Amino acid sequence: MGDQMMKSQIAFLFLFSSWMANAAFGQGLQATILNVNGETTPGFVIGADKEGILVSTTADGATSFKLPFQNIKDYNMEEPRGWSAALAVYQSGNYAEAEKQFETLGQSLEKLVPLKDSFGSMAKYYRFSSLQKQGKFKELAAVFERQLANPLSLNEGFQEDIQDLQGWTIIGKQDWVALMAYLQGFEDKAAKGSLPQAPFKKASRSRLSSLSFMRALLEEHDGKKELALLDYHGALTLNLGSDASLTAQAAKSALKLTDELLQQKPDHTQLKRQAYALAVIYRDLSAKGQLPPELAKLAEKPAEPAVSPEPEKK
Repeated sequence: MGDQMMKSQIAFLFLFSSWMANAAFGQGLQATILNVNGETTPGFVIGADKEGILVSTTADGATSFKLPFQNIKDYNMEEPRGWSAALAVYQSGNYAEAEKQFETLGQSLEKLVPLKDSFGSMAKYYRFSSLQKQGKFKELAAVFERQLANPLSLNEGFQEDIQDLQGWTIIGKQDWVALMAYLQGFEDKAAKGSLPQAPFKKASRSRLSSLSFMRALLEEHDGKKELALLDYHGALTLNLGSDASLTAQAAKSALKLTDELLQQKPDHTQLKRQAYALAVIYRDLSAKGQLPPELAKLAEKPAEPAVSPEPEKK
């Protein structure tokens, strides 16, 4: 028993050192797999499917075998090189760079996508999220649709995010009929009453903000500018600004739409105040202190209306 354990340890150390030499080339990820009998199998995970994990005794996958999921109790997989750095970039809000890094990781980890919560599925998810947070909906739609051939496998905690991504994908395709149908699934029609819009069903603040922004885009496309403005404001306030990227997109869209309405009603005091507030929010939080030239005028504080003097008391 002691000799067998020593051999396993020696084999594990050899495989680990081999992984360190090969990880940079996107080869198999070193892992230790625990089966239902309590036995461990060291090796390199080189792929997965719906039935099990494909494991190799060498990093290059020259010799491999499949371990069925029904025989696996647990596993521990080394993270890919560059993963922590890419995740830090994403968390810092640099979504343009995160998109690039997770695209590269996703390509090298494509064969792991069927494995639930694997680095393969997670890399794809973070790339999709980075595209959405940049407002690159057309690009998101293209890559999201291609991924349907090898669907992401993520736990229940990600399902709301994936469902939201489906909505952003519809926007990327500019399929307004499909977007209407998508949004109707979240609206509480029975609670509309005399309200101008049906309220959304109970959901997280994050989801409500996303749905409000999506509906605003649909309403603006349909020429319902006042309703769109209401929903843009909802997207701005419902999540208390916790999603900086969505706040920026909603503020910019609301600002442009308010500017259009002001051109039709140049003396509308309330619209002027709204435009000023939106311009300051967008300028200071999202535009690095500099508004686009065509919107810069909206950051000028409107004059307060003249107040009539009180009549003299007799």
